[in-house]
Amino acid sequence: MMKGLLFFVLRALINRGDICNDFPLNASISTEEWIALIKLIGLVALVVFTAGCESGSTNSVVSAEVNWEEFAVTKVEISRSHRLGSINPALFGVVDQPDEVALLAEGFRSATKMEGKLDIGKADLDLVFLGEGERQAFHLWLQPNPESKAMYTLASDTGTGYTLSEEAANELRDRIYALPYTPEQAAKNGEIVEMYGKYRNEDKWVKFVDHVNKGTPDEVHLTFYTLEGAPLFRDFVYDGQAIEFTYDRAWDSYGGNSIRKTTAFCQGIEKKGAKYVLSGCDREDMAPYFDGFYLSK
Repeated sequence: MMKGLLFFVLRALINRGDICNDFPLNASISTEEWIALIKLIGLVALVVFTAGCESGSTNSVVSAEVNWEEFAVTKVEISRSHRLGSINPALFGVVDQPDEVALLAEGFRSATKMEGKLDIGKADLDLVFLGEGERQAFHLWLQPNPESKAMYTLASDTGTGYTLSEEAANELRDRIYALPYTPEQAAKNGEIVEMYGKYRNEDKWVKFVDHVNKGTPDEVHLTFYTLEGAPLFRDFVYDGQAIEFTYDRAWDSYGGNSIRKTTAFCQGIEKKGAKYVLSGCDREDMAPYFDGFYLSK
């Protein structure tokens, strides 16, 4: 409608006629009338632009709120989170037992909405709740230590947070950090897997280094296994400018009280002899978390 009005005004201007009554082509318009027409065109254009922006922003929001009373969750897909606003497609585990699903859904449903806008780093986990014809994606901040607090956001709205109760957080913690993650599953997810000195998907490291050297965004994930079979993760996410390195041993319950998760930003990768190391990092204590990578070939 507004675009039609703008077209009508422009047509009137081209015909050099009044908006209400088209004058013939030889009619003259005073300076005051020209100014009035120009002001009207500017006003109509502003309204059209504003309406378009509002319409676009409304359509871009997947879900501002979740109606938990009507959302019948039947399955929850869980993955490790790599970036805000998108869901990691590499599944870590799936919860589909009705009682377990209900427990996870209740923990989210009973959460308390936080005041203000959040400005936060990437989450620990991505959770996708699935129901009949409905899908809701979330980022979850949940560490394995019981004293840590937990919160979540919608993947489509990372500025609005919800805090989980201590009881709900512990229930989620007990189940999520008990999920198994086998070397076969890690390899299927495209990760470089090391177990007892043997690698799978080793070629992905070579491709990643090449992309970093060319300034091409890419990512690679190294998964190591302890003697007890617990996975340790080292994530390298390159955005074309810097590498975000994350060390994550949240699933290693035998590692004592050492740091479970830490992050560093580095400028590139260097090869020193047969070893690849991160270079230009914003911290100097990198050795305990990544002391380099050796190709076996």
